[in-house]
Amino acid sequence: MRLTTALELIGFAIGGEAGARLARELGLTVSPDTLLRRLHQSSPHKPAPPRIIGVDDFAFRRGRRYGTLIVDLERHCPINLLPDREAETLSRWLKAHPGIEIVTRDRSKTYACGITEGAPAAVQVADRWHLLKNLREVLEKLLKRQLQQKRRRPVQSFCPPITDGTEERSYLERSRVRLLPHLLGSKKEMRARSIWPPPLRLPSSRQVKWMLLQREEMNDEQKSIVEKLCQQTG
Repeated sequence: MRLTTALELIGFAIGGEAGARLARELGLTVSPDTLLRRLHQSSPHKPAPPRIIGVDDFAFRRGRRYGTLIVDLERHCPINLLPDREAETLSRWLKAHPGIEIVTRDRSKTYACGITEGAPAAVQVADRWHLLKNLREVLEKLLKRQLQQKRRRPVQSFCPPITDGTEERSYLERSRVRLLPHLLGSKKEMRARSIWPPPLRLPSSRQVKWMLLQREEMNDEQKSIVEKLCQQTG
């Protein structure tokens, strides 16, 4: 009895292969299959029926065959795997497990129908991961549209408006004086002392998205970009 109890504790703690290796180190000779067979024959304490569950799909083979994962959100552990992601399969499982009060799911209409049929009294909640995913996608589209509009805007002229000939001659005279050192200098000096500032490099929509989601890690330049975008979108 003591041997059986020890093997069950080892098996439930770390499984078959690892449990067999640990048992051999402790002087208990047992194979992984025997250890798993003892676990199946034992009758552990059954937990309380789940009240709050999460439902999502997973891939047996990506792009071809999918199943449904059901997780107990109070105990933070999976409780069942369904062979497909059909509404009828989920509905049948929910009818066999009464007492479900809250179900978190994605925006799939199939899961919504299955939950409504199998547990009509349960509250359906959109899970946090899919809410953040939808928010990220909408934010990325918004920022992409704003950045495209920003790039299409004409560059503002830094020259003052000219109303008559006197102001025109005065402006040209000031321009000649201002450009004279550059015209007399070498080409290297002209490149080093360029009149025009470098063009503004706008970040991509994905970069701005991460700036908004990680405000604490932004530098001063990134904060300035986010403030300008917020002013334009506001």
